[in-house]
Amino acid sequence: MRFALIDDNSTVIKIAEIMLKKENFIKEYDEIKLFTDISLFSGNNAMDFACIYDMIICDYNLGENSMNGLEFLKGIKNLGFTGHCILLTGDDSIKMKTKMLLQSNIHYIIKNNERNKQGHIYQLGNLIENCRINEGK
Repeated sequence: MRFALIDDNSTVIKIAEIMLKKENFIKEYDEIKLFTDISLFSGNNAMDFACIYDMIICDYNLGENSMNGLEFLKGIKNLGFTGHCILLTGDDSIKMKTKMLLQSNIHYIIKNNERNKQGHIYQLGNLIENCRINEGK
């Protein structure tokens, strides 16, 4: 599978990449690319970006003066992206849960917090494995 991991914090996405590989959720034959700036994927570049990946994993907060990860993923889906979209967020509020209930084609995972002791990397890994099984990859 080909993965795009997007977060404005380069340390956070590098740690996520390392953990996903360490726990064998990302296999040796998989391809993973890390991105810290979604402005690279505006306009015509967005569709080119969407055609390359099987799964886009994106943080909700992508920094000041940037759209949020949910808006980005909805835009990619509207362009015809048929792969899997996963939003990572620290927002465990009712408002966020309600927003995500309206997004049938975007999964979301709450990052580590008081209620999520299991850890979002393992939840993300399980979601990746389920997608592999469903697609036979």
